[in-house]
Amino acid sequence: MVSSQLIDSLDSTETESDLTIADMMSLSLISSLSLSLCFDIHSVFFFFSNRS
Repeated sequence: MVSSQLIDSLDSTETESDLTIADMMSLSLISSLSLSLCFDIHSVFFFFSNRS
């Protein structure tokens, strides 16, 4: 996958770039998790508002 290719290319670079890419990957993972959480909260809210 693309992530494995990125990690393979990072192994040949310096450690500083490794840290920056790792930070970017963790940030993207956190943002995707927060987005999914927001969608879950909205779906639950709409579900309860439609029931009442």
